[in-house]
Amino acid sequence: MWPLLVWMLSVLSVVAPCTAQGLTPSVFWKNPNITSSKDERIAIASAALEKADSRLQSNGQFNDSGHDTFARLYGQMAEFDRLTNQTRYKQSLKQCFALEVAVSPLFMSSLQNYELNYGYAAARAYAAYQDLYFLDLAVTAWTTAKQATISKEQAASGSVDGKQFNLSLSCQGATLAGGTYLSTSFNDPKLSGMESGLFLVLSGLLAEATSNQTYLDSAIESANFIQSHLLDPSSIVLDSVSSKSNESCSMDSTVFLYNSGIFIEGLAILAFITRNTSIEDLYVLAAYRTNSYPEKYFC
Repeated sequence: MWPLLVWMLSVLSVVAPCTAQGLTPSVFWKNPNITSSKDERIAIASAALEKADSRLQSNGQFNDSGHDTFARLYGQMAEFDRLTNQTRYKQSLKQCFALEVAVSPLFMSSLQNYELNYGYAAARAYAAYQDLYFLDLAVTAWTTAKQATISKEQAASGSVDGKQFNLSLSCQGATLAGGTYLSTSFNDPKLSGMESGLFLVLSGLLAEATSNQTYLDSAIESANFIQSHLLDPSSIVLDSVSSKSNESCSMDSTVFLYNSGIFIEGLAILAFITRNTSIEDLYVLAAYRTNSYPEKYFC
C-alpha cells in the first residue's frame, strides 16, 4: 500500500509550489522523470515531517487547523516509518492518539472525516509497527464511521437511523449502499466523495490487516457507490449526491481532485487484495485521467 508515501518520497522532490501571485503551478510539476536518489527523497520527506511535527502543540494538535489536518499528519508519519523500515514516530503517535482518545474514545464527531482520518492514521500505524494498539483504534474509528454509511438493508428500506427524511431507493438505477454521509446532522442528505472514499480506504486497509470479509465487502460497496454515483464520464470523482427522496438524486458536481486521489488510493488497495483486473483497470484509468486534469485544480 504505497500511494501516499510514494508521493512523499518521489513527487515532493520535483513539485514546484503554486505561486502566490497567480496560484498557477509550474508545467514541470507532473514531470515523471525523477532524478533525485532514494536517499535524497527520504531526506526531503523526513525534513517535511520533522517541520510539521515540531509545530504540534502539547495536545498533539496544531493551533490553527482542524482535526483532520493533524490526523493526516499522523498517517504520513506512520507511512514514512513503514516505507523506511523505522520506528521513529511510533511513541509520538501513541502519545498523540492517547491524548485524542482521552477526549473522544470513539472518535465521534458531527463530521465524518474526523474519525475516518484518525482511523486511516491508525491503520497505517498498524501496518508500520504491527502493534495491536493501533489496530484497535482503527477498528473503533471504522465502527463509528460505519454508522454514517448506508448499508444494503438501509438502502432497500429507504431509511437511515439519525436522518429525518426518506432515502431515494436508487439513483440512476443503482443502490445507494456504500455511500458515507458528510455529517451526522439529521437533515444533511449529502453522500460525500471524500467521506465515501476515506471509508473505502479504511475498510480496505482493515481488510488487508485482518483478512476479515466484512471489511472487504464494505470496501467494495464504497467503491461501487463512488463508481455508480460520483464518477463523471472523465473518471473524475465529483463532490456529492443527495440521498433525499424528494431531491431526485441531485448532484454537487464541484471538482476537488483530492476526492479522486482518495478513490485511487482505495482502488489500489482493493486491486492489491483481490487481484481483480476490472478494479486494476479502473484504478489505472482514474489515475491517468486525474493526472491529465487541468493544472488549476491541483492547487
